[in-house]
Amino acid sequence: MAAPVFRFVKQPVLDPVYELTENQQRIQDVAFLDCTDMDNDDVVVKLDAVDPSTGSCSKCFQAYPNCGAAPGIHNSFCLRFLPIGTFNYRTTEEYTLTFSCTDTNGGAALQPYKIYIRLVPNTPPFFSTTGIATVANTKSTTAGDSLYNAACFDLNGDTLQYGMTTDPDTDYFRIDADGMIRAARDLNSLCRNSITFFVTCKDSFNDVVGPTTIQASLEGANDQPSITGINYNKDVPEDSPVGTVLGTFSVDDDSDPSCRIATNPPDSLQYYDLDGTGDERSIVVRSALNYEQTQTRVTNVTVICSDGLCSSSPGYLYVRVTDVNEPIDLNPKNFILSSYEGRVSTSNEIKSK
Repeated sequence: MAAPVFRFVKQPVLDPVYELTENQQRIQDVAFLDCTDMDNDDVVVKLDAVDPSTGSCSKCFQAYPNCGAAPGIHNSFCLRFLPIGTFNYRTTEEYTLTFSCTDTNGGAALQPYKIYIRLVPNTPPFFSTTGIATVANTKSTTAGDSLYNAACFDLNGDTLQYGMTTDPDTDYFRIDADGMIRAARDLNSLCRNSITFFVTCKDSFNDVVGPTTIQASLEGANDQPSITGINYNKDVPEDSPVGTVLGTFSVDDDSDPSCRIATNPPDSLQYYDLDGTGDERSIVVRSALNYEQTQTRVTNVTVICSDGLCSSSPGYLYVRVTDVNEPIDLNPKNFILSSYEGRVSTSNEIKSK
């Protein structure tokens, strides 16, 4: 009488390892095997042990005959998962199942067979892959104020970690451990009316999920002052009087913003200044220009206006000092040469009479 021999109908290439998701909730035939008896006796495959033997899903596995996965195989069995309990990846990452095979005459396979079930932990999903947020009265929003709940959820209650980037990149916002997007700073100086958040989420077992995208409208935000009327090149004669207007520009803002200029090269700042208040401002000559000063002959004058919280985009005036033909200036103007009577030698011969 020959002992029965285990064999898999779908033979694994390496170890018989199968995966089930942590949130598996349907009956599933996990593995198919066949125990062959050389005498063609009927056999019984039995699940003898589950390790660990305790826990909410220690009885979720059973061996079933004639599962229908191997037609024409007389002694086909399967390992079936039954959702009579729940998996928990935090407490059990893998189950080891031990099977035996016996025939109707009492013969038994010499070696038991093991199957390994590895759990794939739940991936924490977001409630939504996109979101719309509205921040009302943005100018009055202060650091710590809640703006949008971007939380994802985990079926097992695992600790979640969040990450967030913004477009454009800014440090005015943060996301906390509860998935809430909050103001990281007072928003009265944010100076824009929209922003996009990209939020990611992960637990201790899975890769990063996301990002989910949240489009946020910032209502009542502080507006940037705007400068119009400049951004051009200007040729300026070097003999232009102090106070000459080189360019006039308009400033649009709810308040009366202050404006300042900068020059490149920095040494040119001595030659230029701002004049005027309110909506109309001018760039003027501050001190006498000098074409012969080659390092300041060409200057980029940049203007920025600010209401104390928001600054404008820069405007520029590209100034080129031009040469003015100047009269010859002899120095000294008078020259007197005195000598004794007689022959005097100089660089040019002079004879006295």
